[in-house]
Amino acid sequence: MKHFNKLKFLMVLLLLFGYQGMAQTRGRVTNVLAEQRVDGSDIIDVYYNLAGFSDNYIVSAELFHNNSHVGTIDEEWCTGDFGPGILPGDNKYFEYNIGMHKPEMEWSKTQIEVRVYFPMGDPCPGQEFVSYLGKNYNTIQIGGQCWLKENLDAGTQIDYEVLPWQGGDIEKYCYDNDPENCETYGGLYHWWEAMFYGQGLPGSQGICPQGYHIPTNYEFDILVDLFGGPAVAGGGLKDVDFWNPPNTGATNTSFFSARGAGTGYNSAGIGGDACIELENLTYMWTSSMTAGPNKPAFALYHNNTSAALIDLAAEPFPFGSVRCMKDCSTQPSTSNAGPDQLDVEGNYVALAANAPAYGIGRWVIVSDNPAEKQGVFADEWDHNSAFYGYPGETYTLEWQISNECTISADQCLIGFATFNCGDDFVDHRNGKVYPTVQVGDFCWMAKNMDIGEQTPIGNYTTTGSIEKSCYDDDPANCEEYGAFYNWSEAVQQDYTGDYRRGICPVGWFIPTDNAWCNLVSSIDGTVDCGAHGWTGTDAGGKLKEPGIGHWLDPNTGASNLSGFTAFGAGWATKYYSNFGFHELKESARFWTSTHYSSSFRDYWYLGNDEARVGRSYVSSWYDEYSVRCVHYPNLK
Repeated sequence: MKHFNKLKFLMVLLLLFGYQGMAQTRGRVTNVLAEQRVDGSDIIDVYYNLAGFSDNYIVSAELFHNNSHVGTIDEEWCTGDFGPGILPGDNKYFEYNIGMHKPEMEWSKTQIEVRVYFPMGDPCPGQEFVSYLGKNYNTIQIGGQCWLKENLDAGTQIDYEVLPWQGGDIEKYCYDNDPENCETYGGLYHWWEAMFYGQGLPGSQGICPQGYHIPTNYEFDILVDLFGGPAVAGGGLKDVDFWNPPNTGATNTSFFSARGAGTGYNSAGIGGDACIELENLTYMWTSSMTAGPNKPAFALYHNNTSAALIDLAAEPFPFGSVRCMKDCSTQPSTSNAGPDQLDVEGNYVALAANAPAYGIGRWVIVSDNPAEKQGVFADEWDHNSAFYGYPGETYTLEWQISNECTISADQCLIGFATFNCGDDFVDHRNGKVYPTVQVGDFCWMAKNMDIGEQTPIGNYTTTGSIEKSCYDDDPANCEEYGAFYNWSEAVQQDYTGDYRRGICPVGWFIPTDNAWCNLVSSIDGTVDCGAHGWTGTDAGGKLKEPGIGHWLDPNTGASNLSGFTAFGAGWATKYYSNFGFHELKESARFWTSTHYSSSFRDYWYLGNDEARVGRSYVSSWYDEYSVRCVHYPNLK
């Protein structure tokens, strides 16, 4: 019997693969569990939950070994809830015959990733086309949404220099007053005409057929999210024709078939009216009117892959296209984001939104906080998720409940109080408490970081979870001295920029070489921050805890006048000739986030028989050192 031990299973990845033209992910796989049978059959039983709203999901899986892709798991090796036609629900199951897939192989650390997609390119169930005002429009099912496949071309053509009449008839413009352009690209309309002079409410029917409406911003968000987000979704939504070169990234994998209908404007007889940008862009009106006079639109462009929600200036009166979406047969539960929570101490708060009775909830940050002070959800899908933010920042959070057709949303404010250095900091990720101390320009943790899942030396993976090692593989040493990390784990594979959060809590960062220089030179003016080797006079002593509780005798010069309270934690390496743990109570080594060169990283160190401080560099690959975190708002 083969031995596929230490099975480790990951969550869903976003990936396209061929089926009925193309397929796209949107369902959510959770609680994946895989167990190898012990009857010698080489069968792995895979259990999972599938949340979503398509009635025809495609479930697939990939096999990995030591984080390297081995191959796609084909249907012929699986039975059960695998392949096309899978309904959402809990307790889904398939059995995978790994012996048929890879006979005579014996592995450890085997991983299975379960993935889910829905088929693309089909018309909406029961409604292949819609007849409306003398024209037939094809339909296209995209996830939980049903769209007309063409822009609306309804109404009586009028000259684009003339304002439409607010009467009972629909009036349209054709680009350059050419009716063939309406045939090819659809009509162009003022926003109020598209809304048919209604109240401007999100989801209004407007000039769409009965049972269809002008889509909301949220509904366009759902569409864009399916195809990679605002930066790249334009490629999947654009037709491969009917655009000027370069038609960047156009694949039409959505079958949405957006064309470059152009735009235009008129100015109530003042002059300067024009039709512009044919096959360069399209603006599709949305029904989510803003508080101001500007009008909301969804924009695609010929020279990039963006798919952007924008506001068009109210005057001169702009032209836009209309793409109708079918009314959702059911609505998601009404969202309630919970109460505002302001002046929160620390960097953590538990959110209190409602659990949806129908739909999938998801948290989104909608406020425009600085890029370097973005908040983090512990689980964006959990209505009671932890949320971590930066001291002094206030965030507007939105709890969106989606049924894959439309969204119900509600907002709350979360504001964090300014952090007072000297107070204890609680890392709510694992409950560890860290004393803090101001030294020089920075507020430092006065204790080494201890976060992550314990693993043997050099046994790190790239799954996104934090991993650590403990001296002599003893978790008690992590409790006492803090954990060890290799450099890439410490910075969490973030190789660029100075102020990398890495394994630190939100609001803290891995110190740069300059931050360490500021630390030691603030307590010992004789330190040379450009030196390699021992430098200064007594900075090391002022950083070390006195006595021989955590240092070997003689613990030279130890006074801890800085309050930094360094312990002799030692270090570890996976380098074959020196493999193991070294120098407990003899030394302490601390990573910086700074690159000495492409392959080497700067670090600082202390010794039991030195009052000075040391600085050096080492390969980023082999060694594992301690980490001290620095509070972000105090950086200079």
